[in-house]
Amino acid sequence: MIRQLFVCQKMIARLESGPFAAHVNLFAEHLASRRYTIKTIRTYVSVCDLFGRWLAKNNIQLRAISSRVIEQFANASADDVSSRRKNWRGAALGGGRAFARYLLEAGEIETLSDCAMPADDVSRYATAYDQYTDKVQGLGKQSRETYLVYVKRFLAALASDGIINWAVVNAHTIGKFVTDHATAHPRTCPHLVTALRSFLRFLVAQGTLPAGLEAAIPITKRFIHATLPDRLNQDELNRLLIQSKSDTTSIGVRNFAIIILLARLGLRAKEVILLRLEDVDWARGVLYIRSSKGKERALPLRKEVAECLVTYLKEHRPKTRHREIFITHNAPYRPMVRFAVPCHVVRKLFAKAGIERHFGKAHLLRHTLASQLINSGATFKDTADFMGHRFLQTTGIYAKLDLNSLSQIALPWPGGAK
Repeated sequence: MIRQLFVCQKMIARLESGPFAAHVNLFAEHLASRRYTIKTIRTYVSVCDLFGRWLAKNNIQLRAISSRVIEQFANASADDVSSRRKNWRGAALGGGRAFARYLLEAGEIETLSDCAMPADDVSRYATAYDQYTDKVQGLGKQSRETYLVYVKRFLAALASDGIINWAVVNAHTIGKFVTDHATAHPRTCPHLVTALRSFLRFLVAQGTLPAGLEAAIPITKRFIHATLPDRLNQDELNRLLIQSKSDTTSIGVRNFAIIILLARLGLRAKEVILLRLEDVDWARGVLYIRSSKGKERALPLRKEVAECLVTYLKEHRPKTRHREIFITHNAPYRPMVRFAVPCHVVRKLFAKAGIERHFGKAHLLRHTLASQLINSGATFKDTADFMGHRFLQTTGIYAKLDLNSLSQIALPWPGGAK
């Protein structure tokens, strides 16, 4: 297949004489079977050859390939790997990961072990903590991923050339990190504190830090209902929908369907990516919503939502064996596996529509719908059932947005109107 992909005889000779000469043809066929474009196959096969030469230069065996090795390969300078690509890192990461998946499926390697090359302290402690929360504490995948985001930031702030001197870490160091983060990102500070306290307890249990240091994290106060829930006004919502609908490409139609589900049915980002073809009851006009905790609720399939889904499913969704409704549009075609994907879609559309918001753009559409329901006269119980709230107190935050009802109980301003 290599001779069909490349015209340059020098390039063909290089591939057929390289360290991975026995794999390049099979690797190319592997990519073609997963419907990668010819251009991408050429890029990844070329990267595969460079990867093999880089491994040989660094005395790394094939069975030692890991995600960390691929990362180090991508971080190598273009001169070090004899590449002239401008987007070297992106091509190296994509090609290296695709080749590793091929090796796994071919049985050439058993697992992507991360023990092949020595790691810096940030990676080592982050990996050990992730394994601890998984095997010992039994935290869910989403919680572990969220904790790791803040833990890696903390480790990166302590590291110098990849090395952490725990002897100089004290209450002042920890408190300053939390304070600086709270100043820059006040809304996420409670999440940071929770993750960091868990990590420090892990370090104390491992003997890395002295006992009691986990108590050095400042307590952050969270005042319930202290602020109004942010939402879009009708003009902003209309602009967002118009901007979303204007993109008639396959990806644009998919993104518009995602926006409609978020705005008209108030779904969470995670609920969107969990939707499967069998969750739509077309005959009854019902959409069944799954949650990560195994619970399910039924929502009416509005005409606008149904039309968007039909258009996407019939005309624009890639052909795939997967049952999830929303699929990535780059080969290999797979379900969206992270709830951040819909969030990324909404963030880009907000920017195009000229809507400025700093936090929770995907969830902002959920807030908008909930406030619309309350203001239109829906009861808290009905709104809670529709939105999938477990507690009425959660729905209660939108009572502050029911201006018509609040105006009836508002007391006169002291001293009269001004």
